[in-house]
Amino acid sequence: MRAKTLQVIALLLREKDSVVSKDRMLAEIWSDVIVQEQVLVQSIKEIRDILGADVIRTFPRQGYQWVAEISDMPLETAAITRFKKPLVFMLFLSLLVLAMAISLFFRGSIQAQRIAFLPVMNQLNDANHNWVSVNGQRFLMDTFSRSSQSNKSHWQIVSMEEIHYAFERLTAKELNAVQAGDYYDLLQYIGADVVVATRLQGFPEDYQLQYTLYFPYTQEKGIVFEQRVNEAFSDLITRLNKRFQLQDNAEHASLISHDFGHSAFVEGINYYLNGQFHEAITMLRAAKQSTPDYLPVSRYLGASYANSGELDTGIHELDEVLMQHASQVDREVMRTHLLLGYLLLSHAQGDQQVLAKAETHVAIAIQLAQQLEDSLFEAYSNEEFAKIKRMQGDFVAAKAALKNSLRLHQVRPESYGRTATLIELAKVFAAESEDEAAWEQLNQAMQIAQQADVPANQIWVLLAKVELAQTELNEQKAAQFLAQAENIAKNSDDPLLIARVETFRNKTFPLVN
Repeated sequence: MRAKTLQVIALLLREKDSVVSKDRMLAEIWSDVIVQEQVLVQSIKEIRDILGADVIRTFPRQGYQWVAEISDMPLETAAITRFKKPLVFMLFLSLLVLAMAISLFFRGSIQAQRIAFLPVMNQLNDANHNWVSVNGQRFLMDTFSRSSQSNKSHWQIVSMEEIHYAFERLTAKELNAVQAGDYYDLLQYIGADVVVATRLQGFPEDYQLQYTLYFPYTQEKGIVFEQRVNEAFSDLITRLNKRFQLQDNAEHASLISHDFGHSAFVEGINYYLNGQFHEAITMLRAAKQSTPDYLPVSRYLGASYANSGELDTGIHELDEVLMQHASQVDREVMRTHLLLGYLLLSHAQGDQQVLAKAETHVAIAIQLAQQLEDSLFEAYSNEEFAKIKRMQGDFVAAKAALKNSLRLHQVRPESYGRTATLIELAKVFAAESEDEAAWEQLNQAMQIAQQADVPANQIWVLLAKVELAQTELNEQKAAQFLAQAENIAKNSDDPLLIARVETFRNKTFPLVN
């Protein structure tokens, strides 16, 4: 029985005359980690599987109570006291330990553990990544298999056919549980020791691979950031090798601390993507406590503050972390400078000093992107630089930056990166009162977004059209574009997109329900 499950029993026995709430059990027993209620449910199931279904009673929406009879065993009746002579007892104990050691040796060296890689949940909404779900699953299976063979580890990879068959056997209730993140029933059907669930999201050269390792009674979460999809998968395999080939307790302790930070980070990102920014802040602050030097945590934390209405706090968070990493030249520092420039732009409201500070950070981002030969983020940084120049009234410099951004995008395999550049170019034309040229840029941007089938980009184009229609005092046309954007967001089933379109509506049409 696991240590946490034994603690559940101990607490229930101490409080056997009352119902113990789930919140209290989670707070007392899992105070050292961030977990979901499901871990408690699994411990209760483990107790019932071993001791019987009737030992614990469930009180819906209240908690649990120990209801089985309890009796003390007198010490003199215990088996150990039957050995009156110390020599006989020590001989018996030695033989017992030897038998256990032999058993564990053969079980560990012969019996293979079963690991199942589920199809990758692909959240990259474009045609270029349709291969990810199944081929990503196969890549993980094949790479882990080769790695375990080369390290002489005994792992059996559950076949794709077995996984598909297990899904077919799930009841509707069990399938809903799996979709909610409870893989206990699936583990039983597959007969696996570990299930690896992954989710890929992000954009080209900015991929995030979230992963969860599901064990019979617990789970571990983490996230990988990479510029290429296969590199993200390979990085995950490296982490799995480290996870399953620990050599000593010191390394294990280090990994637990690292996993706690990553688990909190993953939860924070998920809250952020669901538009739950206050919850995201709580989790990301916990992640930062565990991994204070991990820049992506601070970047998401700053963005969460900004999205929750605490823009000054978000800017301060990023300012502070950049001061700590002032001498670094890497991709994460570059991205943090770019984000800070973006947030300062949102904060500027025509304030030339704030715009100048934003320009400084964006210029650093451009310089770092050039040093790192990162053409994609150089293009992104040029777009933000153009926004600053437009707000400063320097339309010539804005167009020059956007021309450079388009040049960088055009040499890339994916076309939809140009959408944001064309939207900003349309805004520059609109600021110069060249509305016809502005509409031309937006229509071209929409064509690219539709061809690539990227809902987010289609929404940004439509919102830009709303603003342009309003400058022409055509409120009816603006309302039509906004309705189209709301419909695309709703159909995308993306909470963050829905929230951002709703925020735009409230800002643009404050008196319209």
